[in-house]
Amino acid sequence: MAAIAQPKHTQYGLGTAKNYIGGVPASVRSYCVAIIAPDDGGRTIAERPPLYIYFHKRKYANTSSLLTLKFRIREDESRGRSLFRGNEEIEEEGFYKIVLPVSNSSLLNGKIQLLSTSIINEWSELDSAYAYIQREPDLNLEREVKRENTWLGKARIYAKYYYWYDAFDAYTQWLKINPTDQIARRERAKLLQESRRNQCSDYRLLSSEKLLELIDAKSAKLLAFPQKR
Repeated sequence: MAAIAQPKHTQYGLGTAKNYIGGVPASVRSYCVAIIAPDDGGRTIAERPPLYIYFHKRKYANTSSLLTLKFRIREDESRGRSLFRGNEEIEEEGFYKIVLPVSNSSLLNGKIQLLSTSIINEWSELDSAYAYIQREPDLNLEREVKRENTWLGKARIYAKYYYWYDAFDAYTQWLKINPTDQIARRERAKLLQESRRNQCSDYRLLSSEKLLELIDAKSAKLLAFPQKR
């Protein structure tokens, strides 16, 4: 009998120095954008993993202002060269799934890389958030996932191997078609509760508890970057 493969990681995080935190400048309290990601980074097995953000507006925010989401993937964990840049208009508050363009070559190079996103209005860049990601192939993980037919089964395999981005996406895909599955919902909540920070400097604006409540209430809207930029 073949030996059962054991995951080589024992935690989600990458052990990054946490040099960057997302946040709202002290003078701006109208908007907050949060990348849904672990505190000190997470792994993915995908070349173009689906990434999630939440865009939050205060009740008194100017709703007539045209807003743009700026998204970047850097070549390493510093503020180095951008491998990808995308700008898209964003109108509504909500939970968004970012889909990276197939036309680009692999955007993840095996190093720990920095993701950044910000909201821009007609006058200035209002808010920034950051997260770390690392693509790391794992043949045992790939084999297990390939044998599994359901999103929930895949999510649990990714979680067992501590591949945060893939696990969160698979749970979210499952809950989109099975919204009443409270066990899966609790398992996804555990991913956030165990590993996610407050990404707004005014934590009352979008605390981890508030973010979880908002994500649970809404399905993710698609935000696709269709071409190379």
